[in-house]
Amino acid sequence: MSRAIPRRDEEIQPALAWAQLEIALEREARRVARLLQEKNAQLVLAESCTGGMAAAALTRVPGVSKHFCGSAVVYQSETKTGWLKITPAFTDQYGPESVAMSEKLARRALQQTPQATLSAAITGDLGPSGNVGRIFIACRVRGALRRGVSKQLELLENEKKLKMAPRIKSLRACLQLLASQHLLRMVRQVLSDSLR
Repeated sequence: MSRAIPRRDEEIQPALAWAQLEIALEREARRVARLLQEKNAQLVLAESCTGGMAAAALTRVPGVSKHFCGSAVVYQSETKTGWLKITPAFTDQYGPESVAMSEKLARRALQQTPQATLSAAITGDLGPSGNVGRIFIACRVRGALRRGVSKQLELLENEKKLKMAPRIKSLRACLQLLASQHLLRMVRQVLSDSLR
């Protein structure tokens, strides 16, 4: 009878850190889905650096289709131009990774999705070089007094789980999970604050 060889602690810890990131994203998606239902709101996303990961997390929640319109994964500047009508001049002026770009993405996603009551957008740099971990998130609410919220975050600051990233999966994959969680958290905050 063979016995399982115990895994070393350094193998277990990174796996736990990765699982914690995934669980945190799933938990945030469930909270957003519940709030969307309570507020009878409809959400549309425009995702760049997360590659649709926030949308994927939302669509795993049963019944969310009544309140989640969809997500435009606008990864390249050309796709931002073609799908959401972000002009090359705007991209040249503000850059593909900026507060202004996230705000424009959120505004255009809302304009092009008439049934949506709010939108959220994310863009940023998740590596391999540049300002790795810097993301920009914006939310827009249709017809609300408080029309929009945006912020910049540095994901690598104070994120102990990410220090294990090279042993879990790629740092990029960990940053995508964390960025998606922050995007959904901002949606939840806007839902709580603006749609009363």
